[in-house]
Amino acid sequence: MRFMRGSAAAIRAAAPGIEAWLQWVFAVMGGQMTGVGILVLLAARRERYGIAAPPAETFFLASAAVATAVLMSGVNFAIGSDFRWLLLAPVALWILALFFHSGGRPHEDR
Repeated sequence: MRFMRGSAAAIRAAAPGIEAWLQWVFAVMGGQMTGVGILVLLAARRERYGIAAPPAETFFLASAAVATAVLMSGVNFAIGSDFRWLLLAPVALWILALFFHSGGRPHEDR
């Protein structure tokens, strides 16, 4: 409210439903931050141990997918976004990537 230099009543009057919409926006933003954190943990784990463990990596990658693309797509369906069908594409890409990652050849030591 401070940034927009308006009262809560004036902002609600000008943009009814803004508070509910912002809750969805912040849920997606939190999911994006969580997903990045998960991927940073995965990168740190690989750097520290120097080897890849496919089941654990698949878990990290799937968790990042759920926290980012799946959450974002789900929220867009919940709010009836015009882009909801288009936002299934990142989910499909994550599923495809996980399929190839978990079904590929065994990982080797560095």
